[in-house]
Amino acid sequence: MITDITKPGWKGKVGLILPSVNTITEPTFYALAPQGVSFHASRTFITGTSVQDVLAMDKEKSRAVRELATTRPNCIADGCTASGVVRGLEADKAFCAEVEKETGILTTSTLQSIVEALRLLNIDRLIITSPYPEEMDNLEKAFFKKSGFSVINTRGLGIKSGSQLAEVPPEEIYRLCVESWDSQANGLLISCMNFNPMPIVQALELALGAPVVTSNTATLWKVLRTLGLSEPVRGYGSLLSDYLSN
Repeated sequence: MITDITKPGWKGKVGLILPSVNTITEPTFYALAPQGVSFHASRTFITGTSVQDVLAMDKEKSRAVRELATTRPNCIADGCTASGVVRGLEADKAFCAEVEKETGILTTSTLQSIVEALRLLNIDRLIITSPYPEEMDNLEKAFFKKSGFSVINTRGLGIKSGSQLAEVPPEEIYRLCVESWDSQANGLLISCMNFNPMPIVQALELALGAPVVTSNTATLWKVLRTLGLSEPVRGYGSLLSDYLSN
């Protein structure tokens, strides 16, 4: 029997463009994805969480794309929520289209994956939580409003250090989400690829009685679908358990 140890990526190879501070995405994806899927990251340098930090980081994206293309992945994902928020909806789509044109590789972004997942789940009235400072929180709210969603409430933790995003305990994220919830909403988005709500997503869905989408669940869901893999990933929210085969 062929395994992912004897032939890494035999079910599919995914190229990830990740901020240099990200320590959440790769271990999360390897823990949740089916055996035989491999993930290969190129990192773009960043230390802070301001708009200027993100703009400086995005200047390295073309270099990251060229690097990833040499691994011959089946798809590429730009794994930074803030990049898409700063670019805006149309520019985010244009970036993915340009990467596809340059490399011939199917390309998505975290923001495009989130928007697609929210629409699939029929979520149109959102609560958004994140670790971001107010500047990014406001941009994110504007992004989703422009994308056609009603944003009932947003709440960020105001973290300014990129490396500290990953240090927030899941139980603190759980409290943030429960305290931010409003019954007018029909879904919750937990934003940021370097934030770790994954251990509490299932519990949150039960507590809120509503679907919960995170940056990492949406991105993983999208790349697994792109690879044609439909095996449910259970225990991390309805998006991964019920919607991979749709």
